[in-house]
Amino acid sequence: MHRLDGHVVLVTGASGTLGREISNAVLREGGIAFRTDHRGEVGENIDHLHDVTKEDDWWTVIKAIEKRFGRLDGLVNNAGILHMGSIENTSLADWRRVMSVNTDGVFLGCHCAWDLL
Repeated sequence: MHRLDGHVVLVTGASGTLGREISNAVLREGGIAFRTDHRGEVGENIDHLHDVTKEDDWWTVIKAIEKRFGRLDGLVNNAGILHMGSIENTSLADWRRVMSVNTDGVFLGCHCAWDLL
């Protein structure tokens, strides 16, 4: 029995280790993993290039899912980054980039996908 038979699940950050494993788990459970990432090439491991910090990118991805599947059953806001360093050597720009990807990206994902979910 597949718990996700036919369910469409958007997975961000899908080219990373965790994103690949989440996508594979969705597939193993019979679901459809729509995989996005800001890097990589569309094809085997990525369905759409996507910068989670850009609202326009989110709307483009959501419209692509709606056109292709007509619905979205799950959203995995997996995209995230880490800045290694102490407070002394972390710039405000570095901090803002981490916060933009890790928090703004999650907000935008929920905000933009809400009506399709």
